[in-house]
Amino acid sequence: LVMINNSGIYFGTVFGMLVSGILSDYFGWRSIFYVSGGVGLTWFALWITTIKETPSKDPWISEAEKNYILKCVGGNDESNKTIATPWLEILKCGPVWAIIVTHTAYTWGTYTLLTQMPTFLSSIMNIDLSTNGMLSCLPYVVTAFLSIFSGYLADAIQQKGIMSTLALRKCFICTSSFAQGFFMLITGYLLTATVSITCLTVCMGLSAFGLTGFMVNYLDLAPQFSMILLAISNMCATSSGIISPTLTGYIVKGEVKI
Repeated sequence: LVMINNSGIYFGTVFGMLVSGILSDYFGWRSIFYVSGGVGLTWFALWITTIKETPSKDPWISEAEKNYILKCVGGNDESNKTIATPWLEILKCGPVWAIIVTHTAYTWGTYTLLTQMPTFLSSIMNIDLSTNGMLSCLPYVVTAFLSIFSGYLADAIQQKGIMSTLALRKCFICTSSFAQGFFMLITGYLLTATVSITCLTVCMGLSAFGLTGFMVNYLDLAPQFSMILLAISNMCATSSGIISPTLTGYIVKGEVKI
């Protein structure tokens, strides 16, 4: 369920890229911001009016689903309100910091590809802008579907008892990180359009398995405080979206064509 939910990030990225190009061509570049902002405000209004604090307050939920959720979380959906957030224990917890580091490293690669791939394809690979837009979307399409697949795969491995939860999380994260680094490195050496696009697509696609490792791990560590752990980790990880493009600008000077 977590990975199905997270696949929306990549489907949204693809949709946003395609729609932005169409809006820019027909209505000018400003329309991208107006439409994106309008969609955000519309979604905010729908969220505020339809989402409820607890299953018991949701008028659309069935009794069977409500009872199932309450059974899974422990009887009373109001009980979590009386539990104070253990801030000190969270800050002192080694596994929490391990997730933060992993999340930040993962997001660094994602933001680097998101911000630099179109420039790489146009400036280095000499691919025209219309083709560039479609190719820039390809890695995110693959990642979206692999996110769902990796979630099912992880559950299947757990249910069959092939490895423990801890071993499974470590295996997915480490394998994904190594594969991502490998394919990103060889992209810089095998500078042909087909090979580069293939490597970048594989690199981004395999990131889904790393996401299956650490994103679900918040629920493993502290189900009742998983949203707080995610918020802390995501705050640190999102900073790479500022640092990565800035650092790339200092490293890459001028335009290079092959």
